[in-house]
Parts: sequence; structure tokens; C-alpha cells
Amino acid sequence: MGRNIDKTYVQMRMLNTGKGPAVRALRAQADKHAYHAEMKHTLEKEPNVTLRQGIVDDLIVEDGVCKGVITNTGARYSAKAVVIAAGTAARGKIIIGELMYSSGPNNSQPAMKLTKNLEKYGLELKRFKTGTPPRWMATRFTMPKLKSNLVTLNQTTLVTRRLTRTIWHLKTNSLAG
Repeated sequence: MGRNIDKTYVQMRMLNTGKGPAVRALRAQADKHAYHAEMKHTLEKEPNVTLRQGIVDDLIVEDGVCKGVITNTGARYSAKAVVIAAGTAARGKIIIGELMYSSGPNNSQPAMKLTKNLEKYGLELKRFKTGTPPRWMATRFTMPKLKSNLVTLNQTTLVTRRLTRTIWHLKTNSLAG
């Protein structure tokens, strides 16, 4: 993951620079599509790994051991190891104000059957809030009172130097962190 972020990041910052070294952390933001393509390529060339794409609805469990998966088309895949990376698609919900509906990210299908079946096997699942802050077009707002940070972008100009862009931070009220 680290090598792929190095190849695809668009912004990188050190967090907590005003605090001691124990709490500092490097945060990178990747180009979503480039990271996906690079990670797919990385996994495809990995020896002894077979990739299959589909919506998993259930697990093949024998004597308490997961031996594979069953997809929504009924395809069965046996495996020595199964990695479930359902993320926010597990019992996914989109909440926009009063509107709420089942969905995964970007209107992908939520993993409702898989979630129900995981509970059948005794796994306790919890829901986490994954709110995304709104984005505004900078050209439509005046920002004289906003705090800004200069960040380095993983893009180069014709003279091969890093581009910089100002990122503006806005607190909506005195309770906002």
C-alpha cells in the first residue's frame, strides 16, 4: 500500500507537527482512479494470488473453518484463505439529511446478504459513521478569514518542480473541531 501511495499521491502532509514526534503522522491523499489501477496491477502480478470479481453473498464454512465463498450468481470459489474487504459496502447506507437508503460507496450495491450471513456465523458487526466533508469551488468564495495550509502536490511542471496549492480550512461554528 505504501509503494502504491508513493506512485499515486496528489497531496501529502505531516500531521501534528506542533506536537512531539510520538504523535506525528504522515497523511497522503491519492488520486482515486490511479491508486485503484496501480493496486490492481500490483495484485495481478503477485504470484500465487488469483483474483475473482463478484458480489459475495455467503461463505463456505466446514467444521467452523472458512473454505471459500459463494457469489450472488451462485458461483462457488474454494480457497485456503478468504479476505473480506467489504468496507463501507457492508450493510451500507447513504444518509443525506432526512433521506436514507441502502447503498455502497458511489451507488454501488451494498453487501446486505453477506452482512446477514456473517452474523449467522457469529461475527458481531457494528456501523461506523464515515461522513465526508463538503467540497466547494474556491473561485466562488472569498476567503480572507480562513486558515490556510500550503501543500505539495505530486505533480510536476515542465521545469520538473513540485506544484503547490493552498488548502483552506473552514469551521462552521464554535463547536466545530
